[in-house]
Amino acid sequence: MGFYYINVNLESQTATNSFVIVTLYDKDGKVISPGRAQTEQVNITTHSLAPFGIVVTEKIGDKIKN
Repeated sequence: MGFYYINVNLESQTATNSFVIVTLYDKDGKVISPGRAQTEQVNITTHSLAPFGIVVTEKIGDKIKN
């Protein structure tokens, strides 16, 4: 599992109930795992970042392209 940061909330209002949709690719560009996660900070104020966690199994972890 790793933590990643979404882009900054550039809107003038707080983003509420925020979540991310993730697609993981292998080194050849093939999709190996889709996923989604709630951000650790559900409400993201303007010009703020929020981390999120995605579980990656060891079985596919070594196939993910950085």
